[in-house]
Amino acid sequence: VGLIFLFLLMIMLIVEPVLHCLQDQSAVLFARHCQTGDELVYPYSIISSAAMITYFLILSDLSLLSTSISAYALVCCRVASELFLFLVGLTFCALTFACAIGALEQGNEDFLGIPKSGLQLVKMTLGMFSGSHYDMLADYPVLFVATLLYIVATVIFLVNLLVAQLTCAYQSTF
Repeated sequence: VGLIFLFLLMIMLIVEPVLHCLQDQSAVLFARHCQTGDELVYPYSIISSAAMITYFLILSDLSLLSTSISAYALVCCRVASELFLFLVGLTFCALTFACAIGALEQGNEDFLGIPKSGLQLVKMTLGMFSGSHYDMLADYPVLFVATLLYIVATVIFLVNLLVAQLTCAYQSTF
């Protein structure tokens, strides 16, 4: 990770917009915006974001200095696989019900097509689906039943399964 971080820092130095603006005679010294520099701002931002992530990965090695932080880092690594399995299950359920809802004859704007249906179903699982949209589902009884079955499958079953799996993973660590 350290070598990747060094490589990203060197690329950041090469792409640095301020350094490219030094060559522009019409710009002010150390100007952040010039014609050449403005073209490099977006690639520079992506590279600097990747460098930040690798920096904090390197910084996570300092967790070894404290026993409690080290134990917390160990638990986080162990439960990451459980979280990944939950996300796979949630994606599968959302895709399944989105395809089923896409096959229904209904006119709700939020659920027209598989991508829109999938997005709205994931919003329901995460609690981001607004109450007024739930009220509109009452106009389409079959759609309401399909979303109700989805909520039972994901919010009640999958989320509780996630909590149980995380608890077991935590207890097996200690």
